[in-house]
Amino acid sequence: MPSAVAASLVSLLDDLAERARDQINEPDLRPAISLVYDLGRLIAAGPEDDIRLAQAAVAGAREQLEVDGHVINTPEKALLGKERQAYLAGALWAINELMTVRLEQLGTARTPGDTTRRGQIRALVLEGLIAEGTVTPTELQARINKGGIDVRLDEISRTLGDLFSDDIVTPTQPGPGSDRRRKYFALTDAGRRKVAESAE
Repeated sequence: MPSAVAASLVSLLDDLAERARDQINEPDLRPAISLVYDLGRLIAAGPEDDIRLAQAAVAGAREQLEVDGHVINTPEKALLGKERQAYLAGALWAINELMTVRLEQLGTARTPGDTTRRGQIRALVLEGLIAEGTVTPTELQARINKGGIDVRLDEISRTLGDLFSDDIVTPTQPGPGSDRRRKYFALTDAGRRKVAESAE
């Protein structure tokens, strides 16, 4: 039976596809950055039922996307279209993200100096979670950047993914008046205990 995490990813995929079809308001599709990374983690280490559910959702979302009123549902059509360069760049970016996730699972993705930066971002993300309670990756990025440290959204998403694997954070429902289309995170009970213990 698919997990709650997989169900959450499916919901986010559906929402992203719906946003992408809005040809009038130029929707913000940056949530795709964290979504691709989350899907990569699922591919690398998730159970078969979750992967199959997510694959079906990805296929369904892709088929919903429209360009100039025509559904582009094959790579061949997209790579012959006007936006072929952007399509190729996006596809290669997604593949690179999936490779990064897999390498992290294998423990070979670290480079000299990387651990220090990852540790710094992890500490700042935890600080933001403690201060805000419930927060989105974009809000965490804005908070950290405001503090004078330039951090990318994919770095925030990777850190949240690591914290989720360690049972320190969990996806959660937003509070009243919040944008329910966004993905929110909060510390778990175990996460709060670990943070408190490390502060002692």
